[in-house]
Amino acid sequence: MDARFLGFSISLEAEKLSFDAFMQTMSEELHHTVPALENSVRNVYFDCQQSEDFYFGMVVTIKNQKKFCKGKALDGDFTFDVIDLDKAEKILDFNYFIISKETGFGLYQHYHQSCAARQFGKILKDLFNSYRASLVTATIASREAEQQKELTKKQLAEVNKDHRASLNFSILVRPENLEQVLNEYSKIKCFEFEYLTLTPDLQAATPLADHVLKKRERLRFHTPTNVRDLAAGIANFAKGNDLASGKIIVENEVGDEFPMRLFNMPDYFAVYDYDELADYLANVKASEFHQSRIVELLLETFTSDEHSHIFQIKVKDEV
Repeated sequence: MDARFLGFSISLEAEKLSFDAFMQTMSEELHHTVPALENSVRNVYFDCQQSEDFYFGMVVTIKNQKKFCKGKALDGDFTFDVIDLDKAEKILDFNYFIISKETGFGLYQHYHQSCAARQFGKILKDLFNSYRASLVTATIASREAEQQKELTKKQLAEVNKDHRASLNFSILVRPENLEQVLNEYSKIKCFEFEYLTLTPDLQAATPLADHVLKKRERLRFHTPTNVRDLAAGIANFAKGNDLASGKIIVENEVGDEFPMRLFNMPDYFAVYDYDELADYLANVKASEFHQSRIVELLLETFTSDEHSHIFQIKVKDEV
């Protein structure tokens, strides 16, 4: 089974809150328990101290099953062997990630049936929203203690305005894989892109073309649930035009929005055998997850010259 390194980006829309402060707060706890599938528990670990340039993290999914099956092969057939787990033993899935403190780009290690990248993005957004809400609550309590009375509606509105923020998580996608990826979602809401060069045809269709350096367009769709046609159309357009950048806003079956960013990049930034990565976890404590060789592999991939045209550009909220 393959374990792949996937690319993603994070940006924060906020006037007074910072992503670094959020990550520092997350790192103060050993782990954060987040929602997972039935009969499993999911914990997220963060570390901000081991590197000046990167945040490290790990998602661990603990499966609450008491038995598992393996097979004994003999003469072309096999026999089931059922293994009982001790109370202290659990079957685990693991997903490591790193995030550049400077650019907001990151790598996420994933394999089949482990926590998917879009689930990881939702986890980060939910944790950030809880963090933001806790800051609002603490600020209100502090100000009410100072003035020894409840805040007025106007004052409450000001506190909420000061803490207004939105964490954006985007999965990096190459144009060749775009149609397949888009078809996994329930809605395609809009498509933003910027042309690499202004061809004569584009200049002819552009107001004030003689003065235009770059051209960016944003398409909103009135049939967002027509995913099949939109996915095919967007993919064909992306492959048939020279785009400097692109972003598609999609929505899953429960209404969560996800932006996807288009890049000229490989299918996966690295591919390893699952067994090899699992061996790197031998005797590693969860509290010291950053000591695993997997972190080194993620850093080596991220900092390689091969991918510098992607990861060394600072993430922006626009295309």
